Amino acid sequence: MSAESADADAAPTAPTASNLTAEQWAAYAPEFAADGTLRDLYVGDTDLGDWFGVARFLNSAGYTLRFTGGWEGDAFPANVGRLFTGDPTVERTDLTVDVAGVRVVCHFFCVEHVELDLDPAEVVDATRLAAIFELMRGLAGATGKDVLLTPENLPERPIFRVRAGVEGAEYVGH
Repeated sequence: MSAESADADAAPTAPTASNLTAEQWAAYAPEFAADGTLRDLYVGDTDLGDWFGVARFLNSAGYTLRFTGGWEGDAFPANVGRLFTGDPTVERTDLTVDVAGVRVVCHFFCVEHVELDLDPAEVVDATRLAAIFELMRGLAGATGKDVLLTPENLPERPIFRVRAGVEGAEYVGH
């Protein structure tokens, strides 16, 4: 078998920001149909060290960050732990990250997992999906853990997975 035919028989390339095709977008677009629910990005089994990695990544990646509520500013505080109050009398902090026109929001619910949400109706083309994959890749690199894109509140039903140290996104479907 020639090298060319071996390459032709290889599994399709996992989509990345640099190679997401129109055909792939057409196949994935139904996952982002506006249905009244959000999509979530999850990193499970995290601790404060992982959150410091997320903060370093987001502070340095060039995204526009907007904090509101208990912490207001355009960068993470030096003590990331202060974003998790656990006290219902203290105003919760929200972070909005602009990812190529998609608003990705973190509510800092708990230290044990990173959870961000996005409106699927804002993921309107391959460019925006590729930008979400890049965000997922950065989060995976920052934590050393898999990042899942899932239906709202369903981390056990991933649509896409980005593994730490792996270039592309894996379509899992649901």
